[in-house]
Amino acid sequence: GDGGHGGMPHTTVDPIIAAAHIITAVQSIVSRNIDPTDPAVVSIGTIHAGQQFNIVPDAAKLTGTTRALNETTRTKIRDRFDQIAQQTAAGLGCTAAIEWDIGYPTTVNDPAFTGNVRDLVSQSIGEPNIVDLKAPSMGAEDFSYYGRAVPSCFVLLGLKPKDQESYPSVHTPRFDFNDDALATGIRMMCRIALDADS
Repeated sequence: GDGGHGGMPHTTVDPIIAAAHIITAVQSIVSRNIDPTDPAVVSIGTIHAGQQFNIVPDAAKLTGTTRALNETTRTKIRDRFDQIAQQTAAGLGCTAAIEWDIGYPTTVNDPAFTGNVRDLVSQSIGEPNIVDLKAPSMGAEDFSYYGRAVPSCFVLLGLKPKDQESYPSVHTPRFDFNDDALATGIRMMCRIALDADS
């Protein structure tokens, strides 16, 4: 952009306007460029621009995350994001520079090993305490690198007390670790560590 006084916006090139258009436009990537049966996410988490209420800044910075379950879709999202950001910015007299931190690959549980781990968890904490995920999670984990090297199974430890309907998730400001889950987690992990290869 090209900053200036907010009272004379016609003398500026407003990067906040461009950023707002980009935020809105990239939301069409998942709904219009990705197969609806292929899970994908585009989320903008921060926008930073300017320091004074009456000054149009020179620049705006957005940060966010994209998620997909396969590399082809990830690449398609990145390519489309770059195209939308650059062309939208150019259409409003600005430029866009995009930096990607590729992040972790998809975590994939080995089916046979996962079946073995599930049996061990059932034996250690009881079948009624197991909740099988019905769909893939869009969370990201460095554990995925283990799964690329050896058969693996990513297990989540539930923290919700039995007397509560719901519990805040880890990435919310209301989250508070439930220490009562430690004994369950230790019992489960010890059983997996000692017997998973049998």
